Amino acid sequence: VAVASVHCGTGSDPGVRLAAVEVVGRLAHFADEVAIASVAPALGDRSKAVRRAAATALGRLAPKSDERIVDAVLTRFRKFVAKPIPEAGFGAEVGEALAQLTERRDGATLSIFLDAVGDTHDFVRRASVEVLGHIGSGDDEGVAGALTTAAKDQLVEVAQAAVMALARVANAGDERMVDLVCDCLSHRDSWMRRSAAEALGTLALRGDARAVSALSARCADDPDPEVVQQAIAALGRVAERGDAVATAALSTAAGHRDERSRCAAAEALALVATEDDAAAAAVLLEGLRDDDDEVVRLAAVALGEVGPRGDPRTISCLCDCLTASGGKVRQAAGAALAAVAGHGNAAAMAAVRRILEPLNGRMLPLSVRVDAVRTYGLIAPPGDEQAFCALYACLRDHSALLRRAAIEALEVVGARSRV
Repeated sequence: VAVASVHCGTGSDPGVRLAAVEVVGRLAHFADEVAIASVAPALGDRSKAVRRAAATALGRLAPKSDERIVDAVLTRFRKFVAKPIPEAGFGAEVGEALAQLTERRDGATLSIFLDAVGDTHDFVRRASVEVLGHIGSGDDEGVAGALTTAAKDQLVEVAQAAVMALARVANAGDERMVDLVCDCLSHRDSWMRRSAAEALGTLALRGDARAVSALSARCADDPDPEVVQQAIAALGRVAERGDAVATAALSTAAGHRDERSRCAAAEALALVATEDDAAAAAVLLEGLRDDDDEVVRLAAVALGEVGPRGDPRTISCLCDCLTASGGKVRQAAGAALAAVAGHGNAAAMAAVRRILEPLNGRMLPLSVRVDAVRTYGLIAPPGDEQAFCALYACLRDHSALLRRAAIEALEVVGARSRV
């Protein structure tokens, strides 16, 4: 740190100065006076990369009570605003550093950024909005008004930054802000719609009917898969369990052409669907046949959460997954089977025993049998003689991994004392 500190503000090579500032920012101790003193002058470096790094480093190092550094950052932002053509990105770095450096919410500090929200330069408006998202408060009408106006900015980057800032500072459940962000879900720009969906997942309270309706619409018909994914994730956080509108939208999204959207839908259904929802269960069972292993895994996990307990079809489909090629799929199916079938289900236990027995004189792959043994430990009732015999037979296998899994399973079912 001492060596790097010497090079923060000296030398003709900006690469050396940049590396020095970054090293000090990462390695120096918090509130290290020498480190802070060496980095602070770099806020005025002729290289914008060095200036950005200095702002970030000071945000990590300087105490919030150090008014000298706070004033230096504010001065740097004023210079940024005053430039004929401000540099892209630097304002956001300064703002983030300021947010880490100060907890001040005084009018003088906020006014710098509130005024800059109306600047003619795109970069200044965006940077100011990002700063307000860090140091503003949703209870401050000036901040709320400025961000609301910025959310309607003609430049998408500014509007998107304003929506994300609102998600950070607005009070959860604020109807004005929820309505504003819901409207942004219909924006022409897909990036804006993605941000609005993400923000709505934070702003809307669980059970907010308008938010559920707006997000459900994005799940159903948005052309951008990333918007669909964000809307699905937000819907899982906002919709109440058993919400018919949300469940229908997620069930539709579970058949989306994009596998990431199908994954997100399975995860959200685990949060929104109920055990007595036959339609949702059918959608998740269909997910078990998906070509993508992660979709299958998440569908199995969801069935473990909301699958109908004791349902023969669900149990049968989960049993089929116990021989899947992917280990994560097999393990998820085993855990779900334990939740759906419970202890001692005859069909489930028979399916596991078949995996452990030779088929036409040949055993299934070792990894499949190991996972089956672990599943047996989850579903067999304590002291079950049939389970004991099947697991005891595994103790004679040549594989130490299988033998170890069998011992662990025997312990779970309470038969270890008989080994």
